[in-house]
Amino acid sequence: MAAYAELAEADVTIEAVPEDLGLKRAVLAEVEAVTAPGHLFASNTSAIRIEELAAGAERPEAVVGMHYFSPVQKMPLREVVVTRRTEEWAVATATALGLRQGKSVIVVLDGPGFYTNRVLSVFLAEAMLALQEGVAPSVLEAAMVGAGFPLGPLALMDDVGIDVGAKIESVLAPLLAERGYVTHPSGAGGPGPSARLTRAGFLGRKVRKGFYLYEDDARTRQLDVRAFLAAGLPLPVDGRGQWPREELAERLLLTFAREAVSCLQDGVLRSPRDGDVGAVLGLGFPPFLGGPFCMLDELGLPAAVQRFEALRAVHGERLSPPTLLLEMAAAGHRFFPARGTKRAPA
Repeated sequence: MAAYAELAEADVTIEAVPEDLGLKRAVLAEVEAVTAPGHLFASNTSAIRIEELAAGAERPEAVVGMHYFSPVQKMPLREVVVTRRTEEWAVATATALGLRQGKSVIVVLDGPGFYTNRVLSVFLAEAMLALQEGVAPSVLEAAMVGAGFPLGPLALMDDVGIDVGAKIESVLAPLLAERGYVTHPSGAGGPGPSARLTRAGFLGRKVRKGFYLYEDDARTRQLDVRAFLAAGLPLPVDGRGQWPREELAERLLLTFAREAVSCLQDGVLRSPRDGDVGAVLGLGFPPFLGGPFCMLDELGLPAAVQRFEALRAVHGERLSPPTLLLEMAAAGHRFFPARGTKRAPA
């Protein structure tokens, strides 16, 4: 207890211990024992549900998630995760602290993967499925970089940490299954590609062993065949899977946008604005597209529905248009006011 005593005078504690629910709960209990009501406890977590962390806490209304993005000193976004029990002063304190740290802050409702990791996991699951279908890894990477992402999906997984992705994948397994993503290439279930890679020691750039080969700290352009074997994915063979890049990019961009709309529909997102800010500043969504909601508006919601229907005809129900998009398109609505349109007074 002595190690925590000096926290008694603090207004906020930010916990950043490893992603272990029992350990985080133990730290929370120690902090609550020496702090008074009005103290905010914030967990820097990318996968653990805040409701689960706060279960049994003395002051669950003062527990939030503060999801920072790696590398923290460069990434401008911070995702504040709240539950239905979180009090407004706690939300305001967490937001104000993020702004003082120079971050752009979005507030999202607790749920599997929160907003950013939920969307990213579905996006990467679709990318993995494309590889299983025969798309060449080089084509996949080039398609998404060409679309405006700073990295292709494989390079992104290496940079985030494949083991981190495996933990998030396990948390989101029910949602991914609901979306129609099987974790094993045979369709028989079992651990997903990230989990299999983690077991084999492929953790990504931090250990210089991932989908790519590394020389010192620099990523080469060469893919590591051993990683594809460990993941159970088709080997990266030159000349295979030369799919049209534009079609592949549209499929993955709309996959991303579909899950973003589902997050808004489910109440995880408070607004389309938060969804766009989180996507661009936290996940590298092409800035010139403005974010997934802005992209859908620019496409036109009726046209977006048609694109999803075309994807569903080829790839199945997982790419069907979400209910909210159908309703808004039918009503002639947009996610944002059209340029030159004044907002109605509050």
